Amino acid sequence: MKQTLTTKLKLKTTPEQFKLLRSTQLAYRDALNFASQYAFEHKKLSNNARLQKGTYSDIRTRFKLPSQMTCSVIRDVATSYKGLWTKLMKNLEQRKAGSTKKPFKGLDQAPTFVSPTLMYQYGHDYSFKKGQFVSILTLAGRAVISYDDYNKHFQYLLDGAEIGAARLWYDQPHQQFYLLVTIEVERPDPTPEQHTQIIGVDVGIRYLAVTSDNKGKAGFSSGKRVRARANHYARLRKRLQKKGTRSATRRLRGSVDERDG
Repeated sequence: MKQTLTTKLKLKTTPEQFKLLRSTQLAYRDALNFASQYAFEHKKLSNNARLQKGTYSDIRTRFKLPSQMTCSVIRDVATSYKGLWTKLMKNLEQRKAGSTKKPFKGLDQAPTFVSPTLMYQYGHDYSFKKGQFVSILTLAGRAVISYDDYNKHFQYLLDGAEIGAARLWYDQPHQQFYLLVTIEVERPDPTPEQHTQIIGVDVGIRYLAVTSDNKGKAGFSSGKRVRARANHYARLRKRLQKKGTRSATRRLRGSVDERDG
């Protein structure tokens, strides 16, 4: 069977390469918000082909993004709107059934993308070079950057794993770029003889997970601490989005980076 993993590569950038990656990342985020606003103004468009027809040229001209990266922006926005439409339809069904009275407000305004994490397509936007280098597309062309293997998954790259898309992630507190590469590896199918225990897991909010094995032993992982933090950030995002000022947007972006870090 195939198993999907993510290997985290620490990029060793020069000051010039750092600036190129950061400017590309921010342009990608701005393009996401441009496409999101267009989709919202055109009946909350979620069709990828129609969204591409309406925004592709403007994104290439305004944000200077390469072709494949522009397609990734449009696909991300279309996927986001599809998810919101699905939630809206589910909410309407629940309200009709009387299981909730709270209306879904996710499509009341254009979704805002605050995280600058961007998507790279393997073979188009990035590729690996000999000697532990990776070639990454930027606004100024390709940058060949050395990297450190961050975990044991790196060995799978050497062993010929199937390489997929990657995300360029910026650790703002440490001012460090990472390339999160999706890989698929072949694993032998598990057999009944390999499973000596049966464990059931029930996930929730009050308790993140409740486990039970075949001996009747239960384990509880409290979600109290995580729930309080999640509620804090939800209230903070709502307050900053409502304010809408430039400083509030900067603070909102910082809160997301802090949360993800």
